[in-house]
Amino acid sequence: MGVSLFLTALTVGATVATTLFARGPRTSQGSDMAPANLDAFRLTTAEEGTVIPRVFGTVRLPGNLLYYGNLTSVPEYEETRGGKGGKKKQKVLQGYHYYMDVWQGVGMGPLELVGVYQDDRRLTEEDGAIDCSEQRWNDGTQAFYPEAAGQYASRLPGVAHIWLRRFHAGFNVSMLPTLHYVVRFSGDIPLEDAFLSNGVNPAAIVLQLLLDAGASWASIDKASFSAAAAFWKKKGYGLNIVFSSQKPVREHIAQVLGTVGGWLVERADGTLSLRAPDPDAEPAAVLGEGDFLEGSFSFKRAAWDTTWNDLSGKFTDAGQDFSERAVTASNAASIQLLGLRRKKSVDLTAFTDRAAAQRRIEELRDVESYPAASFSFDLSRDHVGVEQGQILEITHARFGLSGVRVRVLEVARGNLTENRISVQARQVVERLSGTFVPPGEPLPDPLAPPETAYPPVGGIPSWTPPDLTPEPLRHARLFELPRNPETGGESAVLVLAARERLTEDGLLVERSSTGTDYAVAAALSAPWAQYGTLAEAYPADTLEVDDERGLLYLPYKEDPAFGPVSRTELFEARRMALIDDELLLFQTVVLEGASGIRLCGIVRGYMNTPVQEHAAGAAIWLFRRPGEDNVVTGLAVGGHTFKLRPSSGDDVLGADRAQALPLSVIGKGQTPWPVAGLRAERAGDRLTLSWSPVDVGHGGAGTRPETENEPVPASFAGDFVVTVDGVEHSTAETSFSLTGVSALSITVRARQLGRLSPPVALTVPAGEGVFYAGRAETFFRGQ
Repeated sequence: MGVSLFLTALTVGATVATTLFARGPRTSQGSDMAPANLDAFRLTTAEEGTVIPRVFGTVRLPGNLLYYGNLTSVPEYEETRGGKGGKKKQKVLQGYHYYMDVWQGVGMGPLELVGVYQDDRRLTEEDGAIDCSEQRWNDGTQAFYPEAAGQYASRLPGVAHIWLRRFHAGFNVSMLPTLHYVVRFSGDIPLEDAFLSNGVNPAAIVLQLLLDAGASWASIDKASFSAAAAFWKKKGYGLNIVFSSQKPVREHIAQVLGTVGGWLVERADGTLSLRAPDPDAEPAAVLGEGDFLEGSFSFKRAAWDTTWNDLSGKFTDAGQDFSERAVTASNAASIQLLGLRRKKSVDLTAFTDRAAAQRRIEELRDVESYPAASFSFDLSRDHVGVEQGQILEITHARFGLSGVRVRVLEVARGNLTENRISVQARQVVERLSGTFVPPGEPLPDPLAPPETAYPPVGGIPSWTPPDLTPEPLRHARLFELPRNPETGGESAVLVLAARERLTEDGLLVERSSTGTDYAVAAALSAPWAQYGTLAEAYPADTLEVDDERGLLYLPYKEDPAFGPVSRTELFEARRMALIDDELLLFQTVVLEGASGIRLCGIVRGYMNTPVQEHAAGAAIWLFRRPGEDNVVTGLAVGGHTFKLRPSSGDDVLGADRAQALPLSVIGKGQTPWPVAGLRAERAGDRLTLSWSPVDVGHGGAGTRPETENEPVPASFAGDFVVTVDGVEHSTAETSFSLTGVSALSITVRARQLGRLSPPVALTVPAGEGVFYAGRAETFFRGQ
């Protein structure tokens, strides 16, 4: 087709930047203390050959440092009184303000500067615009370049850049602040509806990428691009996207079309045609049984359990400082049918408008949650015009098909000697499982009966809405949390509930101190946990991070579902498990046997709960970390009775059907964590004890060797009670010495606000050596 599908416009070769920078003269005003020089600043500069970002829409980009120099330091003094009687005024140097010239490249122009972030803070005229003597923005089309850079930095034609003269780097700093720029593509794209209110039309982006790659207008079917642009305008799909890596243009186009759907087709005559996934497009051909080559027609329908019924996508929220946020869409009927959620994540980061991202995720939900049929057939060359993305209408009496709409996914034409075109197609399901709603119009009720009532066929009854009335919970647990990073030292009760219908969307928690007069304590949206029972006993003597044995359990319902995570994510404690009174973290989730699940990479005793032996049949709960709308706080110490009433929409389970759950709150959150690393070392007649207070949720679980101790951290406000053979001693230190003692028993407890932690015990035999709490082996001198 005469088009090089390689996006050379995204790189400028060796002219992107230079590694040579001018070192301007340093001047300082005042010399009571030595200010930092230019070499003391930690700066990251652009490397030669760096790829320049290509921007469409409005995006947030970091600046690429091209030049810096002319560092100036200005001292700041504070006037104090001193001398005899404090009457004499004197100036005391507090430090230096640093200023320097800065030149940064941003992206391929033309770009309009919309806003600036400094160290992740949005700058405005009212709230500290860029603090500099001169600010010059070149949108990529102007002739301005800073003279101060001179021969040391290359001029970059076509690149948007900013010059900041005497930029205020900060007070007593050694790093240049991080600057991010919000820029908007301000060029012209020769296509109708190229620019939308929330970004650039996907068709316009594809067209511009092709033109940048060297495509000529003669090789582009502009009518197809105009039709696709009109389709995406109607949907409100404006994209804001950055191409920041050097790739073939086909991969950049695939990224655009992967976000909104669509096909770029190279026709037999070499022209390029763009086709949007319009489910209402007129069929390109109507095919009957006689159009298919003999024996070539086949189709199969996907199984329900291969569909995705719970979709989530990350988009870039322009209203939240261009941070990543999530939109979700689920098919409640499919979830109820399968009894589980099949989750799928999609990339919607090119959307900066929540409404558009929500429409797209719901559109994908309609397609992904329906078991569409796949078709395979061969046609004669009479149908040479069949292309990817087209809709065909199929009627085949032998298979009982009449007017079925399918979308062409692949076309294999073979060589000219074969009178055969092979086609792979998929059923068009958008109008079977959902309805497109234009921007601004309300979404239909997915549970409402159809407007047209069709008569029963072959004795099949008409459709009736499913019963989503909440059912009483068969499995629920209340667990008072110990002191932890999420709720601190306040009394907090973790609420765990296993959904029965899988359509419940909330839980009303009611509390009573008498067991008769209940009042609402909380309305929770995410208390749902996966309940199960251990298929085998789980001992207490595993490794603190158990990567070898793991635990096997049988889930009641795999809701919510949990997958494997990385080691880093494991210690972020985003999800955990509860067995008896022990909290655990888990890394890997592996199906085992007919219905079992094995967890491995288990962190024992999280939140410093006691490591316990758990019998087969013990209840296990898997849940999201406390604090994600699954905790009730503000409870007084004493007895309470709770009722958990699940809700589905506006329907809430009746209080008379909810089971009463008693709980005695003892103030675990106010109880200090047990000490760690208790050890005793006897040398001669002197016995030295040492330990560490625990100030992290992991305790010793893989984060600190039990043979290492550390001083009291600043965050620990308390002391320790050491009991030696029944005699108590108090100390504010993390060590304690005794002389002239023989074999003895020791316990150590942390004390804060008058409350004692659980004791940690150690029995020390006679004789020299080092002895550790919780370990059978000891080290004796001379061995």
